[in-house]
Amino acid sequence: MKSQSIRVIFTGLCLAVASISTSGSVARHDRPKEAPKLGVREDIATMDAEHPTLVSYRKAVEAMKKLPADNPLSWQFQANMHGALKKDGNHEGWRWCMHGNWWFLPWHRGYVYYFEKIVRKMSGNEEFRLPYWAWEKEGQNVLPVPFREAKYKGKANPLFDETRVEANKGGALRPRGVGSFARDWEAARRTARFTTPFHELSFGGLRASKATLPKKPRSLEHGVMESQAHDLLHDTVGGEKGNMGDTKRAARDPIFWLHHANVDRLWNRWLDGRGHHLPDPATDKDWYDQEFPFYNEEGKKVVVSVRKILDLAAREYRYDDERRIFGAAKPEKEKPMEQKVVSVGAVRPMLKLGTRPFTKGLVLAEESRPRFMAALKADATDVEPPAVLLRVEGIKPPKEAPLAFEVFLAKKGEKPSPRSYVGAISFFGRRGDHGHEEKEGFTQGFDVTEVVQRLRTANRGELPELEVSVIPHSTAGLTAAELAKTEIEVPISNITLKLVTVDKK
Repeated sequence: MKSQSIRVIFTGLCLAVASISTSGSVARHDRPKEAPKLGVREDIATMDAEHPTLVSYRKAVEAMKKLPADNPLSWQFQANMHGALKKDGNHEGWRWCMHGNWWFLPWHRGYVYYFEKIVRKMSGNEEFRLPYWAWEKEGQNVLPVPFREAKYKGKANPLFDETRVEANKGGALRPRGVGSFARDWEAARRTARFTTPFHELSFGGLRASKATLPKKPRSLEHGVMESQAHDLLHDTVGGEKGNMGDTKRAARDPIFWLHHANVDRLWNRWLDGRGHHLPDPATDKDWYDQEFPFYNEEGKKVVVSVRKILDLAAREYRYDDERRIFGAAKPEKEKPMEQKVVSVGAVRPMLKLGTRPFTKGLVLAEESRPRFMAALKADATDVEPPAVLLRVEGIKPPKEAPLAFEVFLAKKGEKPSPRSYVGAISFFGRRGDHGHEEKEGFTQGFDVTEVVQRLRTANRGELPELEVSVIPHSTAGLTAAELAKTEIEVPISNITLKLVTVDKK
């Protein structure tokens, strides 16, 4: 959650690039024969076309694409580990992407780690480390030049993907909206806890039950880092039908790996924040002990736990903006708390989102209004301040969705603005891409605590009448007028306002 945080019961271990000791047989884990050299992952914005890192990346991608799909070192095999089309067939190492649970970040860290090792081998450059694309920085919300040119020295550019139609033009991504990748990352950065019972308040995602291989853990709702600082980048680069917009094809695009190197980097930047911790090793052993299959640079299958992924990655790379190395922090001693959630408002009737903007009043329920107002005014001496969640519920994405939505919460009569922007709705990973269908639709929620408290303060301590605005934006380069002429409907069940309070046990 943001600065007004909710207490969740666990002690913390703050670890970004420090090693976590672990036990396990050599056959089970991928143990380096000798201590590897710590390399540095650098910002792609600092590199010209002839930078040794990009020269090696092109060489490796070209070589990998020449290998047959059943070779673990091939481009197709590595991409299929994330997701694969039905026509690709089946393999035990394919379709393993973790989305919608608290293994989203560590699984992708392991995936990128082993891919990087394969690139080192295929390029012959032992110094290679993946660059990252810092799309959240000012001026960097544009596809990097080396990836959008079809030719390189008169030959086909291995880093070019023709399916990203709009992104290859070199324009700013999300050019027409109020929101930005920088704002969405700030929302994620301010989230206080790695996991809670509410995905809107969980940086790393919701807890899920540990699964024993070859079974895959179940996917749930996307956490804040995933939904607010990851998904929309995929959709805007992928556009209408591009590889990056579909989990089954996303890793076929060479920019995918730089995107996820940045997601991994931002995980470390989140850990820079005071009070930000990984799950507690004592009470959240399932998170650390969950195992996943990967393939190393020799093409051999390795089964690696999250604990081991953290350990291996810590010994082989750091980011060029790393401020410090984290070690074990003194566990926080928190009193047991019980979270309670109550609905305090809703927008009705509301059955669909579409290609035109809408603004609707958010009506507070009379029976819960006194409790809601009391919670907003409560002195937080003994308990944590409340959390207010705005939820768009039961969203049923279409099969093809070349659009995203920006959501705003404002005082009645005020136009949507950066101050009332609360986040975006996108559809990456939401269309049954993980082998299960979300028949009831998914919920995209936002922590609007700061917005609500600001509106209350500006209104002399009383909450004014509220309005929710949802504005569609094309990811295929259409203007608002052009988008409005298309026939796309996205059914939803409702838009609600929830209050989360914390009581002592």
